[in-house]
Formats: sequence, structure tokens, C-alpha cells
Amino acid sequence: MNNSVIVLSSYQSKYAGNFIPSLLQVQDELQANDIQCIMVLPLKAADREWFKILEKKVKIITVDFNVKKKDIYKRNNKFISNVQCQHYICSLWKVY
Repeated sequence: MNNSVIVLSSYQSKYAGNFIPSLLQVQDELQANDIQCIMVLPLKAADREWFKILEKKVKIITVDFNVKKKDIYKRNNKFISNVQCQHYICSLWKVY
């Protein structure tokens, strides 16, 4: 796979809701077109049940989102510049 899509999201809810099944659907479509999906999620997400399902199908990188937003953008722009990627999806959700 030479093409990649990076999905950056701060989603860490206890429940998968509609978001995680939607990501899985996107991943299936990308894989069918020989495109790798890489997801960047918060560290806390790794404790969620849906994370275990997701990581079986998708490459996941966890990061610390407990920093200032401008630092998140700087850090992720540096990460993205080191990965060959044609598309970049960003979803910074605030979950209470």
C-alpha cells in the first residue's frame, strides 16, 4: 500500500456510538481500494472496549491530547510530515 489516510481524532468516549462503526466502514472502503488507514487517538482511548475491536483492523497510534491545542497541531503536523499521506482527516472532539 503506497497511499495512506490519517484520521486524527480526540474521541475517547466509553461507548463506540456511531463514530467507531463509521470509522470501520471508512477503513473497509479504503482497504478495498488499497489505501492504508492510520488512526491517531488519545492515550485514554486504549482503555475502551471499542479500541480493541478497532486495533484489529486499523493501524492506531496513541498520543497525549492533554496539552494545548496549538501544541497538538504542531506535534501532529510534524508526525504527518514524516508519513507519506495523501489525505488527512482531523476531528478534535471534546468529550465530557
